[in-house]
Amino acid sequence: MEVNAFFAAVLRGLGYHVVSVGAKVSLATGGGGEGFLGYNHQLSLVTIPNHPHPYAVDVGFGADTPTQPLPLIPSLITRGWHPTSTMKLTRSALPGGADPTPRFWVYEHSRNYGVDGEGQEVEGTKWTPGYAFTEVEFTREDYEVMNVGTMEGVRSLFTRTVVGARFAGWEELVEWGVVKREADGEVVERYGGLVGQVTLMGGVVKVKVRGMVVREVKLGSEEERGEALGRYFGVWLTERGEGNIKGLVSHLK
Repeated sequence: MEVNAFFAAVLRGLGYHVVSVGAKVSLATGGGGEGFLGYNHQLSLVTIPNHPHPYAVDVGFGADTPTQPLPLIPSLITRGWHPTSTMKLTRSALPGGADPTPRFWVYEHSRNYGVDGEGQEVEGTKWTPGYAFTEVEFTREDYEVMNVGTMEGVRSLFTRTVVGARFAGWEELVEWGVVKREADGEVVERYGGLVGQVTLMGGVVKVKVRGMVVREVKLGSEEERGEALGRYFGVWLTERGEGNIKGLVSHLK
């Protein structure tokens, strides 16, 4: 939430009209099946003069973050950050609710070519729901309440483990030795500058290229995790910073 709050402030500073809204993350994001959690995410709805629809803008949803603004148009398919990644917003009622009216926008993403060369959805495309939101504005007071559960709840992912996610450019992947420089021209021309994803989940770092895991590193100690944060995320902890995790359930012993 903090990342999206910061980005919303930047957009407002640039003169955009921004409405902050809360979202309910899908259980499918963590492989938990159908349904949605309570409000635990934030994104922005940005209005641009002379554009008929506002845009959903999100920079804080980890490896599945939308990599460009999504217009609030039902089922409009948008290319993601590489050709095997596509995104869309659909209108839907939520499972388990008493109201059958499709009041929610649901952000969905696919990793197996959602559209063909003519822009038509490919039969058999698998869509994964990411989160659901409405156009009702959320204020600072709303996020203060939401943060209690997200950052302090015993069942929250963020109180039980260390999580990180970012995109990676071609030069970084070459430096890490997970791709060969000889393919540089073909890959960058075809896929653009960002071709990799890096995730940290607890004690495991994964590097993916075009959706395929090309490196998996298992970390056995806080020293190793600190080195991985520096190498793969550019985050170098001080000695004091490394010691702050001692005694917590997320500590690697």
